[in-house]
Amino acid sequence: MSNFCTKIMYLSVGITILLGVGCERKVEAVQRFQFHLESVPKKAKVFNLRGREMGKTPFLTELKAGDYALKLELENYEPQWFLFAITPGKKHHHRITLDPITASILVDSNPEGVQVSLKDRPIGITPVVVSGLSVGTHSLTLTKTGYAPQTTHIEIKDARPRQVIVLLTSNIGRIVLNSNPPGAHVFIDDREHGITPYQAELPEGQYRVRISKSGYSEVNDVISVVREKSVKKNFILVELPGKVTITTEPDKVDVYIDDKPYGQTPLSVELPAGNHMIRVTRQGFDSDTREITIVAAAESKTHFTLTRNTGGIDLLVNPPGTMIYVNGKIFGVTEQDGDNKNLSKVMQLRQLNAGTYKITAAHRHAVPDKKTIEVIVPKGAIARPNRINLWVANAELKLNSGSVKIGMIYSENADEVVFGPEPGVKIKYSRSEIEYLKPLMRENN
Repeated sequence: MSNFCTKIMYLSVGITILLGVGCERKVEAVQRFQFHLESVPKKAKVFNLRGREMGKTPFLTELKAGDYALKLELENYEPQWFLFAITPGKKHHHRITLDPITASILVDSNPEGVQVSLKDRPIGITPVVVSGLSVGTHSLTLTKTGYAPQTTHIEIKDARPRQVIVLLTSNIGRIVLNSNPPGAHVFIDDREHGITPYQAELPEGQYRVRISKSGYSEVNDVISVVREKSVKKNFILVELPGKVTITTEPDKVDVYIDDKPYGQTPLSVELPAGNHMIRVTRQGFDSDTREITIVAAAESKTHFTLTRNTGGIDLLVNPPGTMIYVNGKIFGVTEQDGDNKNLSKVMQLRQLNAGTYKITAAHRHAVPDKKTIEVIVPKGAIARPNRINLWVANAELKLNSGSVKIGMIYSENADEVVFGPEPGVKIKYSRSEIEYLKPLMRENN
């Protein structure tokens, strides 16, 4: 006998049965405790050891201290026993996940070697076992090149395994494609298949056909293939003028051809045969010029990679409210980053010519009141110098001893404060030592 069955037997004989009536020698008040049982999914029936239905989940009742067993049942799910003990002083809230009833089916086909999919997810090649199917109706799709797709519906009522055999029928037709002039490339559903004159066998259905030949306009069509029939198509190709496609890095660059504006890249232009001068230009980049040769009824591509002729600086200066000067001229004031009053957002300086710049950070309450660094800006790049931190007193701290200090708060939490009464000095104080800590009420700069 399994351990579980043994426990059930002992529970049914020797312990208190859920909500059952026991024999007591004397009538006295018995303390009961709240018991809460949930299931996933909900609305499972709850039975005691006697088979009596007690309710449905979520199930709430009160029980005496002791050992209990409950059985949960829900349609299309495996029944499940739950053993538990009611102990004074503990929470009795339980959550049980029920396992759905599942079954397996053997899928076979004629012919064999057919791809089987369940909800557009490939399962395998016939013969194949599809397992873990829940109770209900499931749709299987069987596909094989040269045969019409077949969908079959399987109804699962219980855990009994089943076998399904599916018959597939051939769906092959023929296409014959010609072009004037011949020698054109044939694309079917965007995949190249050959050169005209072209013929092939294809499964029944609709196909996107594209006929392409260098120097001629493409022809697009949709062809319907019918099983056991032949479809013929003739395509007349029209000769194209010369064309050039101009691309650049970056894009949106102004294009001049033979000193005439043509728009911005990416750009495709039809031009007469011969030599042409192309010039590309964009603010912040070096211009570039190139000569190209256009061939009649042909397409060509040319690409320009422009070099940026300006750079920039990403500058991080703390605290917020610091004035920034670039080569002696005011650029702006640092702004607070989020909720931290001591940290600033990154300040971006752009469209700077390559060279060396003097960056000065100034704050009238800082010690010292300003710092200056030199930053080299390379051509076409962003310089990122080290962060500049100015020491600025931002708070007044009074200790329980009566000592008052003016300085900077470096960090603080519920238990302690790291405070600096002067540059380079950090002192840690516990909250119990501090009478008050308040910010300095003054303008930053």
